[in-house]
Amino acid sequence: YTHKSKLLGVTQPARAPKTSREETDVASQSAAAPSAQERLERYVLFLLFALPPVEILEGARKLVELDFELVGARHIMRSVVEQSKLFSQVATDEDTDAATTAQNNRQHSAQTPQQQALRRFAQTLPSDLQETLFEICTDQEYLSNFETVEQRGLAKEFALSYKKVTKEATGREIARITQRLGELDEIDNKTTEQLEEHERLLREDEHLPARLKHS
Repeated sequence: YTHKSKLLGVTQPARAPKTSREETDVASQSAAAPSAQERLERYVLFLLFALPPVEILEGARKLVELDFELVGARHIMRSVVEQSKLFSQVATDEDTDAATTAQNNRQHSAQTPQQQALRRFAQTLPSDLQETLFEICTDQEYLSNFETVEQRGLAKEFALSYKKVTKEATGREIARITQRLGELDEIDNKTTEQLEEHERLLREDEHLPARLKHS
């Protein structure tokens, strides 16, 4: 099955050879199935990176506030926002040195603006986040259903998934804050740090319902 972007211009980063112990660790991690929330987060990020560049940036600015379960996801969203120039107007080869311009033109002339933006963005990430991005964008379960999603409308599917992932993530944050506030309330003589934490959590707790309302 060939997805039209076949990984949206993102190539798999090179990996260093693993030792036998590292291989065992990786096998153990793979054995643990991702949670339903993590799968939802992966899906919404898959949809995000299938959108046009400007919409990727807009989506990342909303998603960056979420408390992700998926390791590295929030860092990737922050990086999109920090590298906004790559998405607000696709960078040209003027941003690279002259020695690589001709090679880039040959290798990537057939790429869409979306693919070019993601290729350049991936190059700004550390190798572990490049790997995470690659895994998200090449998820075979999502790719196999991509044509159906396109027929429904990518932007619409992203909006629905964003609303769902926001609801789930915000619910977790509210539960965490409520639990911590309860623990702090049981302390009679709070330290200065605990009082400051209590006030900060109260402010966060007031802010979260608004996020749900505007998601």
